[in-house]
Amino acid sequence: MRPYQQRQILETVQTLYEVVKELSKQSNPNVVSGLISECSEFTNVIKDYIDSLTGKETLTSELLSEHIELLRKYLRGEVTKGRLYNQVARIENSVKTELKPDRIEIAFLAYNASMSDSLMSIYLAAKADPNCDAYWIPIPYFQLEPDGSLGKQHFEAFGAYPGIECVDWRKYDLEVRHPEVIFTFNGYDEYNTVTRVHPNFYCKRLKDLTDCLVYVPYFVIASNASPDTYEHLINLPGTWYADKVILQDEKVRDTYIKIFTKLWGNRWGDPREKFVALGSPKYDKVINTKREDCPIPPEWESLIGDRKVVFYNTTIGAVLKNSEQYLDKMLAVFETFRQRKDVVLWWRPHPLLMETFSSMRPWLYDKYKSLVNQFKSEGWGIYDDTADLHRAIAWSDVYYGDVSSVTELYKWTGKATYFQEIDTTGIKPLELLGNFWFYVTDIFEACGELYAVTFNEYLFRIMENGFEFENQIAISSELSRCRNYYTQIVDGAQVIFIPHNDNQVTVYNIKTRKYTMYPLGLIKEYMVPINGAERNFFDGVVYKNKLFFVPCAYRNIVAFHLDTKETEHCLSLLELFPKNNKILSISYGWTWLNENTILMASLYTNEVLEFNLDTYAHKVHKIGSKGQSFHNIFKYGDNLFLIGRQPFVLKWNYETGQVVIYDNLPKDFKITKKQDWVFFANNIKPYKNKLILLGGFTNMVLEFDLDTCEFNKLEVFDEILNRTLKEESNEVYPFSTCNYMSDHYLFFVHKNEILYCYDFETQNIEVICDMVPTFTAFDFNLLNNSFIDSMLRNEQTQVQIGDFDKLQYGHSGKNIYDYIKAKVLR
Repeated sequence: MRPYQQRQILETVQTLYEVVKELSKQSNPNVVSGLISECSEFTNVIKDYIDSLTGKETLTSELLSEHIELLRKYLRGEVTKGRLYNQVARIENSVKTELKPDRIEIAFLAYNASMSDSLMSIYLAAKADPNCDAYWIPIPYFQLEPDGSLGKQHFEAFGAYPGIECVDWRKYDLEVRHPEVIFTFNGYDEYNTVTRVHPNFYCKRLKDLTDCLVYVPYFVIASNASPDTYEHLINLPGTWYADKVILQDEKVRDTYIKIFTKLWGNRWGDPREKFVALGSPKYDKVINTKREDCPIPPEWESLIGDRKVVFYNTTIGAVLKNSEQYLDKMLAVFETFRQRKDVVLWWRPHPLLMETFSSMRPWLYDKYKSLVNQFKSEGWGIYDDTADLHRAIAWSDVYYGDVSSVTELYKWTGKATYFQEIDTTGIKPLELLGNFWFYVTDIFEACGELYAVTFNEYLFRIMENGFEFENQIAISSELSRCRNYYTQIVDGAQVIFIPHNDNQVTVYNIKTRKYTMYPLGLIKEYMVPINGAERNFFDGVVYKNKLFFVPCAYRNIVAFHLDTKETEHCLSLLELFPKNNKILSISYGWTWLNENTILMASLYTNEVLEFNLDTYAHKVHKIGSKGQSFHNIFKYGDNLFLIGRQPFVLKWNYETGQVVIYDNLPKDFKITKKQDWVFFANNIKPYKNKLILLGGFTNMVLEFDLDTCEFNKLEVFDEILNRTLKEESNEVYPFSTCNYMSDHYLFFVHKNEILYCYDFETQNIEVICDMVPTFTAFDFNLLNNSFIDSMLRNEQTQVQIGDFDKLQYGHSGKNIYDYIKAKVLR
C-alpha cells in the first residue's frame, strides 16, 4: 500500500461520514433510499479498490461489506445512525492501521542522458527494493533560439540509457499517478538560457504532483571552491520548490543554508530541513565504473592501442566567457596533440556546447562546427558526443581542460588533472597549454643580467622590450607549479633556488641552461603545512660551504652541505615555536650580527632568534611590545633596525638592549586594505641612510631616514599609486609583487603590470618594460611537449586528492534512497 493510495482511501471514508450526517437530516423515505443505494455502491467501489491493491482478504474489506449490510438494515429501521457512524469510524481506524503504507512509487525525470548520473545510483537502489515502484522517465527538452524562444525539441529516450527500463512520458500521467517522490536534476525551469525542459516538468508544477519533490544537482562543487563562485546555483526554482535538495557534503550544505536563508528566510521552507548532505550519485558512478565496464567502438580501441589517453573536456561556462579566444585555444591544443604519437586525445565537449554556440554565440557557430568536423575527419583523436561521461573518465589516463564539476569527479579516480587557461588580456599566450600565471614573485641578477621568476616557476630574462622566456624551473614531480621556491642565491653562473613548498634544492646553470636537483632529508615532525602546502623555507645563508635555510614553517634550522650534498638538522625550534599554536611562519628577514652569527626576525612574535653558524648555539631576544612582530631586520651603524609587520620601525641597540619605536607616520598616511602586515619588505634593504617602505595596500610610499628616524612621503610614487589598472582583478595584489635592490637602484614590479626602477640618487622612477612575456615558436613547442610529457607521467597534477569525504565512498545513491523512503513512509 502506497501513502498516496491510503490517503485516497481515507478521503473516500470521509465521504461515508458525510453520508451518515446527511441521513440524519433527511426524513423523506425516497431521498433516504436513494442515498443508501448510492452509498452502498460507493462503499463497494472502495472495497474493490482495496482488494485490487492488496490481493487478499482484509479486515478493512470485511468492515466495508458489513457497512453495506448495515446500510440495508438502517433502511429497514433495524439500526441507528449512531451504529452507522461507529462502523465508519472502525473502517477509518482499520485503514490507518491495517493498510499502513509499506511501499512507494518514485518517478525519476531525466532530460539529458549525459547528466543522468546525478540520479542513476538512486534509481538503481529504488529498483532493487521490492517495495518500491521506480520509473525512469526520459522527458523532452527544447533548444533555445538566439532570441530566447523555444527551438528544436530533443528527446533522449530508448537506447540513451543502456540497461534501464524507460517509461514513455506520454503514458505516465504524473497528475493521475501522483508518485510519492519525484526526483529531478533540472533546477532551472524557465530560467535556463541554453535548453529548457518541457513546461510540464517545471519544478513549480511538479511540486503539486507529489508528496516529496527531490532536486539533486547535476553538478558537484569543487572542494576548494569559494561560495561566491556558486552562489548563483543556490537561488533556482529547483531549490525553491523542492522539499529536499540533496548536496554532496556538509561544507556545501552549510553554504546553501547560509545563502538561501539570506535570500529568502523561511519563505520556501526551513533551509536546515530542505538542504540535506548525503553525497552525490555522480561520485558513485565515477568511483564504481571501471574500464572493463565500458566497451568502446573497435575503431577507438584500435586507435588507442597501448597509448595513453588524455580526456579533453571543454565546457559551456569557459566558452561563454572567452568565446573567440577559446576557439583559438582549442586549435592550439589540437595542433600540439596532433603531432604526438604516444598519446590519444579523447575530446568530449559539453553535451550542449553545439546548442550553446547556436543560441548564444551564433556568429561563431560555423567556426566551431568546422573545427568539430575537422577534428572528426582527421581521425587522430576520439570525438565523444555521447551521453556516457564515465566511459571517458574510465578509459582516460589523465584529465586536461576546463575547471568544472567533471574535474571534481575526476579527482576521485586518483589520476592526474591539468587545467587549460584562457586569457583575454594577451599576457598569457593561448598557444601555451600549461597553466601559466604571469605573476612575478622575484627578480634577481646573474652574470650581469636581470631575471624574473613567476609564481608557477617560469624563468624569464628581462629585456628592454619585455620578458624573454628563459626556462622552466625544475620542481619535484609530485608538486603542482605553485611557488615551490621562495627566493634564490646566486653564485656566479649558479642559481640556487630555496625550497618553499618543495623538499629539494634546485640549482640552475645560467650558461648551460641545465638544472641539477638535490633532495633534502626533511623530517615530517618539523613540518607545519599551511593550506595544504609545506611552506618550508624563506631564504638561505651560505657559510663555510654550507647553505643554511631561513625557516618559514619548518621547525628546524637546516644546513645543506654544498660539497657532500648531505642534509643536517642544526636546531629544533619546536619548543620556541610549537606546531599547535597560531604561529604559521617563524621568520622572514635576517641579517649578520657578526662574522659567524645571524639574527632572524620573527613574523608572529616580538622575538629575534640569534643563531651561531659554527656552534649552532642560539639565543632568543624579546624586543618591543608583546603584540608586535617583524618583517625584516638589518644593520645600520651601531644599531639594528626592524621593519614591523605593523606600521612602525624599531631601532635596537644589541649591546645596551635599548629599543626605540618609531611610528610617527605622516598624518595623511592610510592603510587602504587591512592585512596582517603593512609594508612589503621583500628584498628591501637600506641605501646609505635611506630605507624605502613600499606599502602593500597604503595611500603613499614612505622613506625612513636612518639617521633622523623620520618618515617622509615620497611623492614621486603618487602617480603610480593612483594609476588606473589594466585589469580590475589586479586590485587584490599589493602595490608591488616583488622587489630587487642593486647598487643605488630599487627594481619593483607594480601589481603584475610594469617593471619600474627607482633611483635613490636622483629620486626618479623609470619604466623598464611592460611585463609582456615573449615566446618563440620553438619555446611553445618545447614547453607544450614538456607539459604533455609531465601529464603522461602524472607529474605536477593541479588537483590534489585528499582524504575521501565520508559521504563519497560509492554508496550515496543507496543512502539517499533510504533517507527519502523513510521520510515518505514516516
